[in-house]
Amino acid sequence: MSIVLSTRVQRIRPSPTVTMTALATELVQQGKD
Repeated sequence: MSIVLSTRVQRIRPSPTVTMTALATELVQQGKD
């Protein structure tokens, strides 16, 4: 769900920070702290 939200945010305002935040969130969700 948060991944979808992150994708929407990137479409609205793409930025390296948002992209890295989304990647970090995905890794944490996968159990890779």
